[in-house]
Amino acid sequence: MLVTLIAGTAAAEPEPKPGVVFADVRLDRLEKGIFNVPDQDIQRVVSFEDKNGRNLVAFVRHDQAGGRSLQVIHTAAKANGKRATLRTVNDQVAKCEFDIIADFIAEATQVLDEDGDGVAELYFAYRVDCVSDVSPVTQKLVVLEGGQKHILRGTNRVDNGAEKVGGEFKSEGFEGEKPILARATVIWETIKGH
Repeated sequence: MLVTLIAGTAAAEPEPKPGVVFADVRLDRLEKGIFNVPDQDIQRVVSFEDKNGRNLVAFVRHDQAGGRSLQVIHTAAKANGKRATLRTVNDQVAKCEFDIIADFIAEATQVLDEDGDGVAELYFAYRVDCVSDVSPVTQKLVVLEGGQKHILRGTNRVDNGAEKVGGEFKSEGFEGEKPILARATVIWETIKGH
């Protein structure tokens, strides 16, 4: 069993279940316009298989006047060969006169089946905020399972010179999903200080 130190107490880290194999997909290998967004805005596409068939997920970042938006589009192949959108997640910094932070945290991306139901959970995280100083910024870790969404909302941890501040989160939508929440918490702990 892995053990991690969290907030001064030893906490048992859940043993990871075998991950669902996922891979990055080159955009030029996909049907043009498959996600209905400009190709130049797509930062990454990942693919994996589960009960829903072949899943494709696009991570999209769009710069706009005075702001930036992030979008994650999760699709799966249907029996008739067409793709169905299972879930879309949108967030943005609409107008910002300071520094715009709106970026995905690549090392948080994982595809697992923690609850063993054959429907993979896609874990990903991002930060989105408008900042003018060294303070914690909004950080979100999202878990998509089929069409369901679970989320940790909080801030990253920063050292402001006097102390480390931030890093806390609140969970939403994890009712009855203890293994998924446990894995999301472990991922949060690994990325909160990056």
